[in-house]
Amino acid sequence: DTGCSHSLILNKYCHKLIPQREKKYATGSGTLATNSKSKVQFSLPEFSDKKIITWTFSVFDRESLGYDLILGRDLFLELKMGISFEKRSIGKE
Repeated sequence: DTGCSHSLILNKYCHKLIPQREKKYATGSGTLATNSKSKVQFSLPEFSDKKIITWTFSVFDRESLGYDLILGRDLFLELKMGISFEKRSIGKE
């Protein structure tokens, strides 16, 4: 979902939750409120089979959202990854 400004993750994938001031995000399924964050390590094997990414996600608990993890523009910007609809690709240009 390239329209999401921030990265979000379902709480069942987090080991340690850090309380934070409530934040609200507009989604296709309605408003999603979060009140915690978590530092998560993950990989994107489509781009590298060795690199481990560490990122702080806002945590949600609504499984009905339909996603377990949403990579937001905040992470894409940090990784310097571009999205090209014309080329139908995601990666470093």
